[in-house]
Amino acid sequence: METKVHVLHLLAVTVVTLVSVSWSASDVDTAVTLRLSQPANLRHTAQSACFEDFCRCHNKTADCSKNYGRLTYVPKLPANIRNLTFSYNNLTKISRDDFFQNVTRITTLDLSDNGLEYISQGAFSDLEDLCTLYLGRNILTYMAISPVFLAKGLSSLYLAYMDLGAIPKTWFFEKPMPPLMTLDLSGNRLQHLSLSVLSSVNTFTALVFKDCRTSSVTSAYFPHLELLDLRSNALFDLPESCRNGTSLFPLLRKIYFSENKFSGFHGEICLPKLEHLILSKNPITVVETDMFNSHRFPSLKMLWLESVVSLTKLEQFAFRGPTLKVLSLMFCGISFSSDVVHPDVFAGIPNLETLQISHNLGTGISEDKFNHLLGSLKNLKRLYIGIFDLFSISIDAFINSSSLTTLKLYGNKISDIPGGIFDSMKNLTVLDLNRNQIQVIRETTFSEATRQQLRSLDVSGNPFMCDCDILWFQNWLVSSPSLFSKHHRSYTCSNMDNMALKSFTMNEQACVFSTQTNKILIACVVLFLFLLLLLSVVFQYRWHIRLMVAFRGHGEIMRRRLMEEHFTYDVFLSCAEEDEDWVLRHLLPHLEGRQGLRACFHKRDFLPGKNILDNIVDSVKSSKKFVLVFSKHFALSRWCQFELDLCLGHVLDNDDALVVILLDDASSRDLTSTMKAVLGTMTYIQWQECPDVRASFWRRLELSLAEIMP
Repeated sequence: METKVHVLHLLAVTVVTLVSVSWSASDVDTAVTLRLSQPANLRHTAQSACFEDFCRCHNKTADCSKNYGRLTYVPKLPANIRNLTFSYNNLTKISRDDFFQNVTRITTLDLSDNGLEYISQGAFSDLEDLCTLYLGRNILTYMAISPVFLAKGLSSLYLAYMDLGAIPKTWFFEKPMPPLMTLDLSGNRLQHLSLSVLSSVNTFTALVFKDCRTSSVTSAYFPHLELLDLRSNALFDLPESCRNGTSLFPLLRKIYFSENKFSGFHGEICLPKLEHLILSKNPITVVETDMFNSHRFPSLKMLWLESVVSLTKLEQFAFRGPTLKVLSLMFCGISFSSDVVHPDVFAGIPNLETLQISHNLGTGISEDKFNHLLGSLKNLKRLYIGIFDLFSISIDAFINSSSLTTLKLYGNKISDIPGGIFDSMKNLTVLDLNRNQIQVIRETTFSEATRQQLRSLDVSGNPFMCDCDILWFQNWLVSSPSLFSKHHRSYTCSNMDNMALKSFTMNEQACVFSTQTNKILIACVVLFLFLLLLLSVVFQYRWHIRLMVAFRGHGEIMRRRLMEEHFTYDVFLSCAEEDEDWVLRHLLPHLEGRQGLRACFHKRDFLPGKNILDNIVDSVKSSKKFVLVFSKHFALSRWCQFELDLCLGHVLDNDDALVVILLDDASSRDLTSTMKAVLGTMTYIQWQECPDVRASFWRRLELSLAEIMP
């Protein structure tokens, strides 16, 4: 029962995340991943020793992991312990039936990453309360796993990345089975997946076969299945869901099918309860009319088609359906101004509440087409059009979007905001216009009613022209700290060096002139702005301004990302090949040994046979923090510069900050312009060989990584 509640809680968290999500540049699979392969419920920050220095306890959880062979048995722990982590202990064999005699009341057990090869036949027979078991990244065979089925209450079993082959046909038929609800076989060798070998267990609610190199699936009847995860395989179509007109998955609610070879639906689909469909990173070329209509998907609420870079056409009524509420086409590179996108592509989805089309191309889109695209979405509440290459928005752009509560227009090239454009949006509370080209915000841009209803307004990172016209906005900025609180440091005057907008002062009397004086003043101001524009082009301060915008501390976006997303690594390390010896001797032992973090180091952790670029991109997206080791060798490495650019782009979208270590006293001529801009706009950590200084270096490094410390 406890495990069922745990799984359902994860499902609920996912739904909330998807409905309220404010997308960043990260992959959608990261955003929606159910953390089924990792014992998230076993992680706690406030722990105390409960068995010498081998185990740490907090509430009902005991962490006896990472003893690497020093702990060969399960010790006597406090009587209230229900969750036990025993991973990374080099536990190659469980050779005694009484191995768990000291913890017979546990409900969750993590034995992953032990090199486990053998389990005694009766080892799990006394664990009557055990609900959840993690065995991933061991070297057990199917036969060696069988003893775990003697745990009568086992409902969730995680067997990810164990190099297992095809599931034996009789594996679930040989003996009475516990009431299994969740089975995770991700990362194993299941080229052909026959679900019929699992069909004897009619209690399954979640099946996960991610990254199994699966090229075909034979379906079977699963009356209670709610989640099917088939990401990162080689499948051309969804598994067969109809047989003699009857659904094989009558209660299936979520299908994760990203990173396969899917290009379109073939055959009949019988998924009456399906609500979430993830098809990102598939080679889809055309989204045809009624491809996702209510006949195929009568209950579909959330549809992801992110990073589908092969798209060549979005037809009329492509997503038509009365139940669809969330649609994401992020990172597809679609030109919305061309005939590739039909003006009525979003017609026929009257209940859509969230539309994500950021990171596409809106260059040259006409006002009529832009207005037409959004015109039928009367119930839209959240609209994301960031980094869309928009140069302008018309006064009527959102006239039919009165239900909007969140509007994201960040990272575009908008230079002017028409007065009163937001007045029709009576429910708007979150508005993001950061990193555009806005020089002035007129007092008529926001009505008094709009100002009162807004709860978060971000117009940071724009090149504001500080003069008389900006004084009213400066007063609003200073007098409404909660509205602008996260972005104060990013409001600067583009026409004044190192001048924060809130610090700008001007005599109000100087803003009052006669009509004759105004004519002369206007001519002078125009000439001054022209000269200022020429100077700004000559001196090229774009990188410095952008980094000052980006490195503004750990904001709400980053904290939410750390809490809600799944990460493979805590830290992504970037260094030049010549500096690897220092990293291996000093940095990695400290991070992974003393701080207990999992670091991604390219020579050790990049997947063999995979494209280097894909390795870098996937590793950056799967890491919480980025540590860059700057040196003159770093400046000469094209791979290091690529990693730097990728990390910078990531932190720009996530309100995060880089951790930079300066390894040597490299002169400015040895560094690239990007490295100089980073060092000039943020605090870095300097390594020195002097032993007296090293302690300070490690303390500063720990402080910079404090928010991800285990």
